[in-house]
Amino acid sequence: MSFKKSLLYVGPLLSLLFSFWLKSNGIDSKSSWTAGITLLCAIWWVSEIVPMAVTALVPIALLPLLGILSSKQVGEAYGSPLILLLLGGFLLSTAMENSGAHRRIALGMVRLCRGRRGSASPRRLVFGFMLASACLSMWISNMATTLMLLPVAIAVLTEYENQKLNVALLLGIAYAASLGGLGTPIGTPPNLIFMQVYTENTGVEPGFAEWMSWGIPTVAIFLPLMALWLTRGLPRESEN
Repeated sequence: MSFKKSLLYVGPLLSLLFSFWLKSNGIDSKSSWTAGITLLCAIWWVSEIVPMAVTALVPIALLPLLGILSSKQVGEAYGSPLILLLLGGFLLSTAMENSGAHRRIALGMVRLCRGRRGSASPRRLVFGFMLASACLSMWISNMATTLMLLPVAIAVLTEYENQKLNVALLLGIAYAASLGGLGTPIGTPPNLIFMQVYTENTGVEPGFAEWMSWGIPTVAIFLPLMALWLTRGLPRESEN
């Protein structure tokens, strides 16, 4: 039996031992079992010994069985608006990748930022990709946006011979994705977590449009400033 396959059995055993060790050190039973389940999920997720979707269902089976949460509480957590909104973002990300929409959006933004001569200067090129990254990141995760745009950016960079442009463009895509994620509630998971915590503590639930009224101006102000800073050493006109 390979080491990876052995984790199918070693994972639960380590989780049990970890839970009993915590209980023996004065940790209450519910906390100990919760920590053990967390360790089990972590081992199975990292090793991928079973499909990740199967591992994700482990808590829904074990938490009620061990008396940590009721079946209703676990079910409500799995079906909360927070989880469904995140799922919607993941579905959008997959659809964009399969359809090639991200590539068309990125190249469209670059063309939009071209100068009068028809070819994009290094500064305009960076700003075009950053604009595309920020716009995409408002609807899908920051990491997915960056990973989808990197191949397009690398292909475009083969037409330029400027090391500073390489650094500015690649950093610009990543930074703009992080900034663009502030634009909508589904742009990045911390936005949704903040909305849920804010609602639980104040009783006021920010709407989607209300969040955008805060996020879009923030992105619109800081994106040009970020682009200007990253491209401060690049030429204003096309090198070709």
